[in-house]
Amino acid sequence: VDVASLADSVPFGEPLEVQVTMLGEIAATEMFTVPADVVNAWRTPPVVEFAGTESSASEDSISFLIAIQLSKRWHDSITVNCWVNDGEIHSPSVRSLGSAEPPFSYQAPVVMIPVVIPPGKVLWEKYVDHPDNTLDEEDRVISLALRNADNAVIGPDSLFSHTVFDDDPPPTVHFSVPVTSGSEALTPARLPVTLSSPSGFEVSVEYSVTGGTSEGRGVDFILAAGTLHIPMGDTSASIEFPVIDDAAVEGEETILVSLSSPINATLGELTSHTYIIKDNDETAPVAVEAPTKTRSVISIAILDFQGIGVSAQEAQVLTNRLATKMVALGTYQVIERGQMEQILEEQDFQLTGCTTNDCAVEIGQLIGAQQMLAGSFGKLGTVYIIDMKIIDVETGRILKSTSYDIEGSINRLLSEGLAEAVRRIAVTD
Repeated sequence: VDVASLADSVPFGEPLEVQVTMLGEIAATEMFTVPADVVNAWRTPPVVEFAGTESSASEDSISFLIAIQLSKRWHDSITVNCWVNDGEIHSPSVRSLGSAEPPFSYQAPVVMIPVVIPPGKVLWEKYVDHPDNTLDEEDRVISLALRNADNAVIGPDSLFSHTVFDDDPPPTVHFSVPVTSGSEALTPARLPVTLSSPSGFEVSVEYSVTGGTSEGRGVDFILAAGTLHIPMGDTSASIEFPVIDDAAVEGEETILVSLSSPINATLGELTSHTYIIKDNDETAPVAVEAPTKTRSVISIAILDFQGIGVSAQEAQVLTNRLATKMVALGTYQVIERGQMEQILEEQDFQLTGCTTNDCAVEIGQLIGAQQMLAGSFGKLGTVYIIDMKIIDVETGRILKSTSYDIEGSINRLLSEGLAEAVRRIAVTD
């Protein structure tokens, strides 16, 4: 007999008189008195809350249990809304959001599970699936909250969290192929780097030049050590660097680049890559001069060009490239910089800061050069300016000077501008 359903018909604080009549072969009537405190307990609705406040499992466990309990049996159905944030987007903790509806960030994927506990029952249970994937990612927290109960009062344990521990290893990072190649006119060069699988994190890996037959610092290419970043979810990126297109006939040259120190990944098998720079310059025809027109090769030394509007490092790179192009002409015997520095060091002479003609002549006398090449690299807006002069060491006279302007990037200056400037300063009347 469900006498609890009669509790609301009795004034508060009074007992409940129940008369029970049994029919059949033996008829009987009995009177029962339900004490007032029992009636009052029936009158108070139960507390509904989670049976626990947290759980955890590995990602491959597939599902987890939600258990919601009542503090006592009730004569009516109990309904309550169970909000679930599936953890794909890490919203703020549900415990800090109070009674907001829904109880999670609106940017998070949220679902609502209607919970119904039938009369006389005190426990509701349901297994809920959580996704399993192959991404290396952060542990996910699935948050739940109880809201809007009917015929019950929501208790203090109205919040529940389930932590899904990621069990996927990080991907490997490596070069896509061991060797690529391109003409020296093709710039920038690109070295493809690949992940074995997508990652839930950004992956980074350091790279540096570790060998090869070509020369960096703006002579054949420009590539400083750096870090390559592969965004979350992507599987590839490229190391890019400019290649210098010069006029020298030099054959194929190589660059060996290696990977190291990955973050959120491990190194794969292919950690080194060889890039082949294919020369695009043809051998110049040999000019046969008449015996009466033979001439000796002039020795020349090149001073560090000043930088005006360009950095000291860029000016040094451009000076090195200019020296290479002077050598390629075959008109001059260019004194190597190392040899020049050694002689000046022995003479206790400071090369840095030598900008006057007198200083250039003094250096030329010390190192035995016939001529000195000096000048500057400037930049105004998008225009690069090259000023050069050749000084005769014996007389101190400026034999020739020239100025050349070129608009565009520094790559264009390296590949086109320097060659034209050298041609102008070296041409003989």
